[in-house]
Amino acid sequence: MVDEILRRPDPSGRYVIVVRRTSTSWEELKKLLKGYGLEVEEAGDVVILRTRSRRIAREVALQALKMGILDSG
Repeated sequence: MVDEILRRPDPSGRYVIVVRRTSTSWEELKKLLKGYGLEVEEAGDVVILRTRSRRIAREVALQALKMGILDSG
């Protein structure tokens, strides 16, 4: 699933990670994301994260997968 996210960036050159918002997991992930400088767009029960860095996208996607909030799209 993570490799699918990292396969190709969107047309603006950013990797897009979609996570489901749950009360505890999202708050925990938000604390971890502070230093990454991601673009965050909250849309209902999902949160869209964008970054130009493949390394950061991989780290964030793996952490979200581990927490069980990575959305398969």
